[in-house]
Amino acid sequence: MGNHILGGSGLTSIMGEEVRNKRGLSYGISSSFSPLWVQGPWILSAQTKNSQANSTRQLMVALYRDFVDEGPSLKQLEAAKKHLVGGFPLKLSSNKKILRRIALMGFYDLPTDWLDTWSSKVMQVTASQIRRTFRRRMPVKNLVTVMVGGKKK
Repeated sequence: MGNHILGGSGLTSIMGEEVRNKRGLSYGISSSFSPLWVQGPWILSAQTKNSQANSTRQLMVALYRDFVDEGPSLKQLEAAKKHLVGGFPLKLSSNKKILRRIALMGFYDLPTDWLDTWSSKVMQVTASQIRRTFRRRMPVKNLVTVMVGGKKK
């Protein structure tokens, strides 16, 4: 839920709105998990001009810090819940997608009622849970920056 609000929902996310829409610093921006059985990476990424790379990175880090400290607003949280729950049936709209969810359930040893209870559990998530989770699982002090690019020759 926190990932969705911060950067996972693309241009409507906090990062998309602040970095791309308001300031025009990025062609595209997103965040995503690469979940594994053990801790996997959480990635914030943006594509920008070399001349804007540092200011884009600084803004992204500042937005991340603010999100970890303050978490999502009630409006952002409710919009994310509505979007995630409303879009959930599309995650099950084909045999391939259903199989993907069943495989995920097996991989993570999720209960057999996971598909039935997912939406109600999403609706129960609070802003304080999101802040607590980000502080515990993705503290700002563990942030690693990788920048790819450079000056044209």
